[in-house]
Amino acid sequence: MKTREQTLCRGVLGVIFLMLAACSGGGGGGGSAGANNGGGFKGVIISGGNTNFSTPMGIAVDGAGNIWIPNYGNNSVTELTKSSNYSNTGAVNISGGTTNFSQPTFIVVDGAENIWIPNHGNDSVTELTASSGYSAASAINITNTTFGTSATNFSSPDGIAIDGSGHIWVSNHHNNTVTRLTMTGAAVTSAVNFSDTGNNFGFNGPDGLVVDQSGNVWIPNDTGNSVTELNTTNGTGVNITSPGFSAPDASAVDQSGNIWTTNTTGNSVTEFVVSSGTVTSATTIFGGNTGFNAPTEIAVDGAGNIWIANSNSNSIGASVTELTKSSGYAVGSAVNILESPPPGGPQGIAVDAAGNVWIANSGDNSVTELPGVAVGLTTLPALAGAPPGS
Repeated sequence: MKTREQTLCRGVLGVIFLMLAACSGGGGGGGSAGANNGGGFKGVIISGGNTNFSTPMGIAVDGAGNIWIPNYGNNSVTELTKSSNYSNTGAVNISGGTTNFSQPTFIVVDGAENIWIPNHGNDSVTELTASSGYSAASAINITNTTFGTSATNFSSPDGIAIDGSGHIWVSNHHNNTVTRLTMTGAAVTSAVNFSDTGNNFGFNGPDGLVVDQSGNVWIPNDTGNSVTELNTTNGTGVNITSPGFSAPDASAVDQSGNIWTTNTTGNSVTEFVVSSGTVTSATTIFGGNTGFNAPTEIAVDGAGNIWIANSNSNSIGASVTELTKSSGYAVGSAVNILESPPPGGPQGIAVDAAGNVWIANSGDNSVTELPGVAVGLTTLPALAGAPPGS
């Protein structure tokens, strides 16, 4: 059963901040007021029932407010339905059929509410179609297939994103490539594979990519300690390096078009201030009240506040961190939300339209909901390929 008695408290931890420019303005997040006063949140831990969680990873919200979670450990996907108030007994676990799930890592929702999942374990991508009610029997599994003159070339795909034209972008961690799928309806009609051959993309363990408002794709290179900006208009790429990068893992884009990337082994987050597709400054944020500890996934709420899942537990417990826009993302005003007892290994994080923050806990096979602590997503810029309200 869904437990509503889990208590979360804000911690005050140790400090450094390297400037942040160009993100002024109001709208602090739900957790920002009184960030360091020892206040608490009431959280909801969801597990058991029909969830069938097993090493849950990336997490996503669809246009109806349902929550989607890939289960890396048992080759399935779970939907927590808004209509059941996210009850574990109302959860729907999807596997088998034609899904071909194998170590699914992440989830994204397209403009038609179809669900897309990269399968790290078998070099494929699965689409669960809204028109079939997300039936496993009607799932579309895309393997290394040639479409016209191009092949998908999937190799341990990890990240997935959608651009404003509805193209699906997939990062292939093991062969250092990025694949773009072009859709007609629910069907893939062509694929383009981007690699370093004849280019200077600098792909090296590409991971959790994101598409910005101009349609450029940003790819953190987990084993290369760099971030690549791929210009999709002319096919060129810029590889960005910095001493602050350390196993960059996942990215998000804020309302100003700036890019945020987690540095998992560096216990930090980097912000790229972007103007007309060009990086004008890069700022690495760590220390202070952030409590960063192997930060993995990252999300932006409707006021531009940044939410980060910390996959390792600190001395008190596992945590998520909010960097507040109203403070200029100052580490002294960061909110570190500690869970005790720790749920174990927060990996995925997402914010819904109601301002609830959702965390996938890979260490103990659960999902945590922090009700109403963020600002809903209705003010985020909408991409043509993104779900409503995002």
